[in-house]
Amino acid sequence: MDGRLGRSYRNSANAPEVVDLQIDPFVNNADTQKSPFGPPIPYQYSQSTTSRLMYGIPRVVIYVVVVFMCLVLGGVIGGSIGRALFHKSNRSTMSVVTTTNSTSGPSKITSTMLPTITVNAAGCSANNGSTYASSAYPGSNFVILCDTDIQATTNIGPGQLTYTLEACLDECARNNDNATRTYPCIGAIWVLSSPIVPTNNMQCFLKALSGTQVSAKGQILAGGLLL
Repeated sequence: MDGRLGRSYRNSANAPEVVDLQIDPFVNNADTQKSPFGPPIPYQYSQSTTSRLMYGIPRVVIYVVVVFMCLVLGGVIGGSIGRALFHKSNRSTMSVVTTTNSTSGPSKITSTMLPTITVNAAGCSANNGSTYASSAYPGSNFVILCDTDIQATTNIGPGQLTYTLEACLDECARNNDNATRTYPCIGAIWVLSSPIVPTNNMQCFLKALSGTQVSAKGQILAGGLLL
């Protein structure tokens, strides 16, 4: 603005008061150079917004990731424990027979490795082909079958929950001792583990009329045929 025009404007009776602002653009000092509009107001961060963040990530996202990882870890640990228990229950025994051969010459020691025998909760396969005599129902004798299913003409009722092979075979003998039975029981199968039908685990199935021995088809089975 021209200096003369500024002075005539200030000398006018109707002119508002004009204040010269002496602002040096090369000086950056808040104490010596103040704005006529008051001090600047600093930006205030919302505490509610920052409280929902953790390391710059929403807390909800972090919680979801932690819960998911805990579920995955729990599944891995549970599966490892289950496999360890299964291998423990299906432990293998191995025997070493040491014999000493002594003749006129120096004695010789030889070792013979016997076949490995796997034993599960039903006693299989160590008791395969042996005979079980029911003490609850004398006269009822069964030949034990390991890892073999009995394909019968029909089953006697649904599966029954039992906890031992002997209890399952006793159910077959009890059925025959019942005068009002529908069919005579010829044998029974106890399901230790069935990946085909997991709901059959620990179930005892009574067989009737006639039966044929068939493959267990990946299931862990034990049973017996009435002699």
